[in-house]
Amino acid sequence: MLILSADDVRAALDMPSCIEAMRGALLGLHRGELSMPLRSLIRPPGSALLGLMPAHRGGARPLFSLKEIVFAPANSARGLDTH
Repeated sequence: MLILSADDVRAALDMPSCIEAMRGALLGLHRGELSMPLRSLIRPPGSALLGLMPAHRGGARPLFSLKEIVFAPANSARGLDTH
């Protein structure tokens, strides 16, 4: 698994490329090429949660993607990021 820091992401992505990627995603959504079901949340006992956000893009360049996030508020007491 590749884990990128905020600085890694900033170095790899420039704003014009991000804007173009969002333009393409929104156009695909408009054309009905995207399937994005509602996010799933898993809330085990305690205050942490896992969010899963899958998507599929059809069209000329089909692909699957998955965004996931863990929110663990107790991490801050350990000096760790909560997300």
